[in-house]
Amino acid sequence: VFCDVVKIEQVIYNLINNAINYTGEDKVVKVFLTAENDKIILEIIDSGKGISQEKLSELLNANSKFTLLLSGITAAPNSA
Repeated sequence: VFCDVVKIEQVIYNLINNAINYTGEDKVVKVFLTAENDKIILEIIDSGKGISQEKLSELLNANSKFTLLLSGITAAPNSA
């Protein structure tokens, strides 16, 4: 994988920090790192309420580069 290591470290830090800050009452955050063929998959899962589909759409439409980075994110089914 070729990337800007400093920027990737900051993105991962921010994602984990947000999961910790916005997790549910159980305060559980799970982090999984998997290699599949030519891809690396990072999953950060918490039990927080998530982001609403409306807010997610706003984020994805605001910046095409950001959209590419977030293309695998889905809104939580119970988010408001």
